[in-house]
Amino acid sequence: MKSLRLAAVALLAPCAALANSTSEIDASGGSLVPSLGITIGLSGESSLPGASGSSHAIELGYAAARAKDKDRLRAGDNPIVVGDQAFSGAQDLNYSQSIQFADLAYRYRRWLDRDSRFAVEALGGAGWAALNLKVDGAAQSAQERLNNAGVLLGVGALWRFLPNTALQARAMGLFSGSTEGVTRAGRFEVTLTQALGRHAQVRAGLGALSVYSARENDGDSNSAKSPIRASAGGLVLGFDLLF
Repeated sequence: MKSLRLAAVALLAPCAALANSTSEIDASGGSLVPSLGITIGLSGESSLPGASGSSHAIELGYAAARAKDKDRLRAGDNPIVVGDQAFSGAQDLNYSQSIQFADLAYRYRRWLDRDSRFAVEALGGAGWAALNLKVDGAAQSAQERLNNAGVLLGVGALWRFLPNTALQARAMGLFSGSTEGVTRAGRFEVTLTQALGRHAQVRAGLGALSVYSARENDGDSNSAKSPIRASAGGLVLGFDLLF
């Protein structure tokens, strides 16, 4: 009988791992997204006025955003566990999140037509992302700061409809493999880019930063903390230097 009980426990263990004991945090909100960038050309021309053929460059970028959100933890819901605090239902929770995203990447850009109006680009390198999350409940509060570096991959496209002006879209993802920290993060922007000569440009448009921390969602982890999905997005204002 003892061996049968042990066998039953072994069979049920994977099923138990699939059932989380905590509730996931899903915090999102609107934010201004300021960003800075530096482009160091390796070959070809990276500026809009001199665009032609293809170009290779090293890019450094940084963006940040802050947002607030709220959620309702109902009676009977699994608790939300942040830091050393466990928030149980029923109560309202207020989230404050601050997200940072930095990248150091090799960028290849290829103009697809003779007039250099349409281009695609690919990026690969290293990135870093951080999340500062604060949770306020009815009678308690908790705060955690997560940050990790990881592999960065990205793609983009440009439509240069005037010699010094282009509509640019870019998406980048960071993958760290961390369970307790920043498991993955993303940066997405669609901006109108205006060149200020060959060595500077400004950008304005829409964009968002996002962070995911797997924690208890990782079946190979013993974490007892709530998984986190946090994002902040809105108006993007950027400034880039090109060398």
